[in-house]
Amino acid sequence: MARHTATGGLLIAAQNKQSQAILMKPWQAIDGRQPKPRIPGTQRLITKKNEAIITRLHPSVSDNEVHTELQRQGYTTSEFRRFFKKGTKTPIWKAAITFNNQEEMNRTIKEGVNIGYQHHQVERIHQPKAPIQCHNCQRFGHFAGNCTHRKTCLRCAGKHSLHECTRPRDEPECANCHRTHIASYKGCSKYQRELHNLQTRQKGQKDTHPTKKQNRQTDIAEVTKAHQEEIAKLKETHHHDTEEAKRQQVEADKETFHKIIKETTKQIEIMKKQVIEFISEVLLQVTPEHGENDLTSKSKVKTISHLVRLHFGLIVSPGQIHNTFKKKLDTSPTKPNL
Repeated sequence: MARHTATGGLLIAAQNKQSQAILMKPWQAIDGRQPKPRIPGTQRLITKKNEAIITRLHPSVSDNEVHTELQRQGYTTSEFRRFFKKGTKTPIWKAAITFNNQEEMNRTIKEGVNIGYQHHQVERIHQPKAPIQCHNCQRFGHFAGNCTHRKTCLRCAGKHSLHECTRPRDEPECANCHRTHIASYKGCSKYQRELHNLQTRQKGQKDTHPTKKQNRQTDIAEVTKAHQEEIAKLKETHHHDTEEAKRQQVEADKETFHKIIKETTKQIEIMKKQVIEFISEVLLQVTPEHGENDLTSKSKVKTISHLVRLHFGLIVSPGQIHNTFKKKLDTSPTKPNL
């Protein structure tokens, strides 16, 4: 099994130590370039089908002792290998054991094994500590390189990448549980369920009841969710209150403005009426008896209207002046003397 790396290299997974040793031998030049094989710091041989890890195994315990003890307990094993500190030949307190069938391996993972006078737990080799989560669709159980689903945003669950997301950071939505947190949040109820199922599978147990620790984690997740929802409600209420206050202020300002306009218009009309009354009174005093047509001709009344607008800023029509003057003239028994 091989694949290209991001740096242009070729990553090859060896099936066993012999294959690894062959791959580490000098390579022939390819297109004038000399390949340099090396073992990455994180390299691991491909896990054998029925291989598991015995924990807390003292380095002084020999291979034969392990095989003998396991055979005495009814297990059949084919291979045993030690783990060493990185870069040294110092063995650590773990070793890998290969069983002849999967049922035996699963039983040791569930029950553990006794070697000498000590009980040892058995774990699946390379067991992940956390659920695998895809960075493309945010679902669990596969990697982005193998994903066939549409891209999903980590922040808002939308069908776009995170750098294209326009939603505010404080308004997230989980793509898995649709609650108010990002999809990678470890307190997510879906994440906790996947974690519990993973740990249950690793222990080889059929019991699906969560542990106390997982219950506490779920409780914390629920409390956090409740707090986040409460904060969201408060923000929404505050936003609503703020918008309502702004709306009320605008309405109050409009009402005040209309009142001012109404009062100003009223005062202007009163002033216009007073000015027209004054002009009519003056015309009445200076008009010769039965000679109103001369002084109140259209041209003169129009001139008076223009002067009123020019000096007082009041729009008084010639018709208003003429009509008011006629009323005064008709109701006046005699023309007043100057």
